[in-house]
Amino acid sequence: MRRTVAVNRLNLAGQRFGKLLVVAELKPKLIGTRREPMTRWLCVCDCMKQVKTLTCNLRNKRKPTRSCRVCARKVANSGWFQKKHGLSRAPEYRSWASMIYRCGNPKHEHYADYGGRGIKVCERWIFFKNFYEDMAPRPQGMSLDRKNNDLGYFPGNCAWATPEQQANNKRPPTRELLEDEEEFYGHEKSTYFRITAWLQFERYGFLSLTRGKGRREGRCQAPQAR
Repeated sequence: MRRTVAVNRLNLAGQRFGKLLVVAELKPKLIGTRREPMTRWLCVCDCMKQVKTLTCNLRNKRKPTRSCRVCARKVANSGWFQKKHGLSRAPEYRSWASMIYRCGNPKHEHYADYGGRGIKVCERWIFFKNFYEDMAPRPQGMSLDRKNNDLGYFPGNCAWATPEQQANNKRPPTRELLEDEEEFYGHEKSTYFRITAWLQFERYGFLSLTRGKGRREGRCQAPQAR
C-alpha cells in the first residue's frame, strides 16, 4: 500500500506584499519545460486592480512583485529610485571614495597611515553630496591634500594640490629601531662600518654599504687605515 506524507501548504491569503493584498489561491499553473504545477494567487492592488502572480514572485527577495503594472510604471517614471547623483565616474567621487576607504577600511593598503593612526573623516563628508558641495570642482592634475597631516578630513583642513605640493607636505619619515639595534648603532657604529667596508673592498673591489654620498653612487674609496 502506497504511503502518503502530509505536506503543510503555504497559505498567503490575507497577507500584504507592498501594495498587494493576497485575496485567494488560484488554480496551479504549469510552468517550465517539465510542466510542473506552481501555485498562483489573486491579489488586489491599492488602486483596486487585480493581479495574478506566483508564490515565488511575491516572496522573491531580489525583484519581488509589490504592485500592479500601472503603479510600478508610475514609480519608475518618478525616478526616486534611480541614480542619486550621477557622479560616480567624476574625479571628485574617486577622491571621496579613496578618502573613505583608506580611513575606514582596515584592509586598505594605506590604512596604517590614515585610519590606523587616528585620521578620520568628518560627519559632513560621510555623504558624497556634502563633499561635492564643499570641494567641487576638482582641478585637473590635482588630488585631495590635508594642510595639517596630523588632523583629519574636514572642510577647513583640505584643499586640492599638485603632486609637487603633496610631496612637500608629507610627514617626515620615521624609523623605529629595536633596542638591541639602537644600542649597537649608538656605541659600535664606527667600528662596525669600518670592518664591513674593509671586508667588502677586499672581496669585491668596491664599497656600497657606506652611508651618505658613497651609498648613492654605489662606489667609494677604501677607508684609510688607522
